[in-house]
Amino acid sequence: MRRPTVVAVAVAVAVAVATLATLATAVATVVAAAAVAAVVAAAKAGAVLATPVTPAAAANNRMTKTLVISIGTAALAVAVLAGWWYVYEYQNVPGARYSETETVYNVLINENSAFAEADALLRSGKPDLAVSKFRDALVRANDPVQEGQIMIKLAVAIENSENFEKRLEAVPVLKEIGANPAYTNITRAYAVQQLANMFYTYGDARLTEEIFKDEPYKSYLDRKNLSLSYRRLFGHASSLYPLVLSEFRIADWYADQILKLRALPGNENATTTERIVRYKKIMKARIANGERDIARIQNDPHEGAAVPGALMRKGVIIAKMQLMGDTSFGDMEPVFQRAINLYVLGGIPENDGYARYYYALYLSKFYGAERVTDIRKLLSKFYETGVYRNSRVAIFFKNEKKNVLRVKRGLILLASLDPKFKEYLLSLGWGDADFTKRQEVRLF
Repeated sequence: MRRPTVVAVAVAVAVAVATLATLATAVATVVAAAAVAAVVAAAKAGAVLATPVTPAAAANNRMTKTLVISIGTAALAVAVLAGWWYVYEYQNVPGARYSETETVYNVLINENSAFAEADALLRSGKPDLAVSKFRDALVRANDPVQEGQIMIKLAVAIENSENFEKRLEAVPVLKEIGANPAYTNITRAYAVQQLANMFYTYGDARLTEEIFKDEPYKSYLDRKNLSLSYRRLFGHASSLYPLVLSEFRIADWYADQILKLRALPGNENATTTERIVRYKKIMKARIANGERDIARIQNDPHEGAAVPGALMRKGVIIAKMQLMGDTSFGDMEPVFQRAINLYVLGGIPENDGYARYYYALYLSKFYGAERVTDIRKLLSKFYETGVYRNSRVAIFFKNEKKNVLRVKRGLILLASLDPKFKEYLLSLGWGDADFTKRQEVRLF
């Protein structure tokens, strides 16, 4: 059991004093009422205050004293127990001291100097320096909630290393978080979700091997269907807590399955139609879960940073359904636009790369050259500024020349509509042959 903090002891004393004061007031009220009653009774009997005390009156006085002492002793015991419970029990309940306004992140920033320093290093693009500071912060964690938050940040710092071999070291850290029942379900869900996100960011086969090499993850792996493997991984995260990105990723997977079903010969048979209807119900349920999580985090300056990326993924889902003529999921354009605007409002416009890419991609699929001005405007930030040089979207563009995620054809389409974007891809290591070879791709 950890030692109580000075603040906790002070609060405990305050609780004790307040309890004693309340009970003392009650005792005083009882005693005063008894005294008044005695005087009234004496007056009615014609008694004189100076008259010697009778044996009966003395017995009453002794009973009154005993009652007062007993009540006082009980009050003191209650106060001590209340203080003990606050210091040793309430303070040790994970999450008990945190709220929407006093989040664990805010508490760590204010009370754990090593965490504050590490977080500043991570945000300034110095993840390798942040790692050691986050390890220092772990030693100063006051409860499992704080420890879980620091562990997540540690994993993110490791993952952001420029050395890919170093990035792989984030996988066991995330697995450790996901398996620890002492951490909150939200923290554990985020850790599992991040395992899947790493693959979709870096698209490296070594990640798949590292993630699925042991249980419970091994049972999720289907080497012939990696998208299914990662959908199962997002499902694992969702079983811990329905985080918005996991929910939208799962819905996105079902959208892809509908696209594949519709491409099959004889796709209008009853079995296929029933499956499509069922998949759409699952999608809408997952989207509803995600929207509830957005409502939970959108006003939190720290967790709310995930909202733009989640909206970008929702825009992708809507776009796929619109391509099939289903407008019941909404309109993609305002969703993509809101995602990009939120990145700007959040002071992180350099993170809007994926939203710009997907928005431009689906405009090209819907309208082609008809919206080429809008498409080039979205893409121009990639080649007219240097803000994306070390970003995750730049890593995605670079790696996808090998068609790792089976979406290379979309990049080739965009390059055909914007020659400067093609030059940008060439600067990332693409060759002329990469724009002409027949590609193995998924439908959309």
